[in-house]
Amino acid sequence: MSPKALRVMHVIPTLGAGGAEKLVASLASGPPHPQVTYTVVSLYARSHSDLEADLQTAGVDVQYLNKHLGIDVSVIFPLQRLMRLWRPDIVHSHLYAAKYVLAAAVLAGLRTPVVHTCHSLASHDLSGPADRAVQRLALRTSRVVVVGVSESTSKSLKDTYGLDTVPTILNGIELGRFDIPARPRGGRGLIYCDVANFSPWKGHEYLIRAFAKVHEQLSASTLLLAGNGPLLEHSRQLAQDLHLGSSVVFLGHVSDIPALLASSDVFVVPSLWEGFCLALVEAQASGLPAVVSAVGGIPEVVRAGLDGLLVPPANVDELAAAMLALGRDRDLRQQMGQAARDGSRRFDIATTRAAYESLYHDVLDGRLRQNIRSKARCWIHRDHVSGS
Repeated sequence: MSPKALRVMHVIPTLGAGGAEKLVASLASGPPHPQVTYTVVSLYARSHSDLEADLQTAGVDVQYLNKHLGIDVSVIFPLQRLMRLWRPDIVHSHLYAAKYVLAAAVLAGLRTPVVHTCHSLASHDLSGPADRAVQRLALRTSRVVVVGVSESTSKSLKDTYGLDTVPTILNGIELGRFDIPARPRGGRGLIYCDVANFSPWKGHEYLIRAFAKVHEQLSASTLLLAGNGPLLEHSRQLAQDLHLGSSVVFLGHVSDIPALLASSDVFVVPSLWEGFCLALVEAQASGLPAVVSAVGGIPEVVRAGLDGLLVPPANVDELAAAMLALGRDRDLRQQMGQAARDGSRRFDIATTRAAYESLYHDVLDGRLRQNIRSKARCWIHRDHVSGS
């Protein structure tokens, strides 16, 4: 490895199924790069997830710290030992890992810069006021560069934490995994699909109620729901109460998402808020038109009227109307699906990886430094201001 090669340590709570976790795995397991080497640290124990298997297959070093639920300061000690042993040039934290990373770096006596990616709107990123207060202190320290995954996320970081400027780096995917032909329908009716954990903000209740209205007029239609989570059983019961029977299929965890998308006709995202929504980009790369809530970073992904339809969040009638509009018009589905596939080229993981690696160099070379002020701070490039 050349003397200038960067050593980047990603730190994330878990490597389960989620957008942030997918991004970390994609960044770390990309094509070998002579100038960058990655290691990944999961605060929690190994969960035997698909992403963990992918990282192992790619030969990426992954460490697990066996964190307990809730705030667990004991995890700081093994993390600082790893940092002293591996001596990263950059530590890249995700979700709520920043506070543990900073504490570990101080304990290890290192001045390693930290890049922290916020994957959701800052106002919804953490569970309560205490967590947000700790996060605010962490993100306003002099060694942290904060990144948003969409312009909406970056704006929310400025508003919530008082940051003047926040760089935006759009999430990316491995586009080639989703460039597969659509499966023959075999005479089946229209298939709507959503891929999301069953969490309150994902809006499954609104989707199921909207689909009940759709099903009244498109009786051969099916709704496929991939994912697990705390509201899964509630959602099952709702589908039963609405007498939807086998028309709503709860798939649980799905390993082969590209195959699922290739067998679908319309992708639906009924979220109440989103920082970005990586599953939506995967659907676009699969050539699916989408019906989505106009929240957070979603309008930055779906171009209204071109590759999908945007509706207000938590509005069953508008959601159902948009689903019906696409369901009844095959030509419109094909037109929007092709536009979605073409537009997904913006989200190539190679572009995302290159943007982060450029940011790492900017931080280390001093082209990107922090200007701490009494009320807020900003990032200043010597050549230009970076960020949104």
